[in-house]
Amino acid sequence: MIFRFGEIIFIFLRSIFLYKFNKKEKFPELYYSGYCLFKDSFRYPSQSKSDFLISFKIFKNIIFSLFFKNVQFLNFEIKNGVAIIDGSLNSSKMRTDYVRKFSGLKTELVISKDHLLNYYSFSSSVIIILFLFLCFLPIFLLSFFSINKLTYPLLVREVIECFILNEILLKYKIKELFYFNIYERDSNIIGFFLMSRKIHVTKIPSEVPICFWNKIIIANTLCVCFPYQLDEYNLFKKTIFVDQIKNWGPERILNAPKYVFEKNKNNNKPKYKIGYYSSGYWLRSKMGNVSLGDYFSLETELMKILDEYAKIFNIQIIFYLHPKELKEDNLALTKNHYSQIDKNKNIHISFDNIPSVLTLNDVDLGISIKSTLMFERIYYGYKTLFYCFKRKDFPIKKSSLENIFIDKRSFNETISKSLSFKTSEFFDHFDIMNYSKYLGE
Repeated sequence: MIFRFGEIIFIFLRSIFLYKFNKKEKFPELYYSGYCLFKDSFRYPSQSKSDFLISFKIFKNIIFSLFFKNVQFLNFEIKNGVAIIDGSLNSSKMRTDYVRKFSGLKTELVISKDHLLNYYSFSSSVIIILFLFLCFLPIFLLSFFSINKLTYPLLVREVIECFILNEILLKYKIKELFYFNIYERDSNIIGFFLMSRKIHVTKIPSEVPICFWNKIIIANTLCVCFPYQLDEYNLFKKTIFVDQIKNWGPERILNAPKYVFEKNKNNNKPKYKIGYYSSGYWLRSKMGNVSLGDYFSLETELMKILDEYAKIFNIQIIFYLHPKELKEDNLALTKNHYSQIDKNKNIHISFDNIPSVLTLNDVDLGISIKSTLMFERIYYGYKTLFYCFKRKDFPIKKSSLENIFIDKRSFNETISKSLSFKTSEFFDHFDIMNYSKYLGE
């Protein structure tokens, strides 16, 4: 066991060395794994990067997690050597059903990455405590003098989690691992290590374009969840190291209502002409989430434009809120944030905490800055537009997806034209039929 832990430490150190000294020619996978280890993490708020005490906090958390909690990952009796790793266990059934639908494999072990430290083993805990004791001082000094003080103490946690994950997979003789939440910075080095141990790693990126957080992917198999990701693979294939690509579908496809698969679904008369799908960037900003860019200002701008459009053209618009906005702790802030918009008689703000995928037939035209549901809407064959959000690599220049991006100047004309189109006419006009699998008649 101690030798396996040493092997993991060595691979982490080697990847960091290759990245720091720009040695990517001979070992590009390890180089890019090291590069990813210095990216921002979604596991901690952005203020952690300037927290001088973050080393103490992470080391304390590791120790308490090892000895004061014991999480069971087993859902079923292990027989076929197939497992899933996800951020938490909250979506276990959805994940197992999804994998079974597209791979035909019954997954019998679900592992929560957020709770790997809670997996108790006396012998592994002794090794980990010794490791923490030996590395605390150098890690604390590296963190103290670094601009991003989170990077190095989080590396310690990631090394330990990789070790625990490997021990679990060995214990239950896992030979195939389906990897969700692949955007975290240690996803690629974990994939590299497990592949070196002859474990087949399949990564599922969700429907969100891979350019946001997954330009670098190391796995045996990549399962695309939205057809546009195939366009992206061709753009980023120098940093996507996979043996094969499989065309799956949206992660929540089994939660979608049956009507989205029917050919005559577009014959219905939606209750609302426009549906606005919030990503709650104003709230994410308050919570200190990372990588928000200027999404907050764009979302605020879009809200004001929709408010004005509803008044001028006297049409019904519904605002669907993000689950974060609908949490009980945030509800008062949310109602205050939308208080001005709520005064418009033509705008309805939905405070119903139900999955937006269940409301697809209620909206003729969906619009958002950047919401996962927008890619689902396109996949299922519903009219969809993105507002103003563009960056260097998204959308890909001259791709079909670029056709459905609008800005303030073209807003009124494009919205009015889109509302006048039948669904098939909309998809044909904007040349996005190749991104839809269930386009109705």
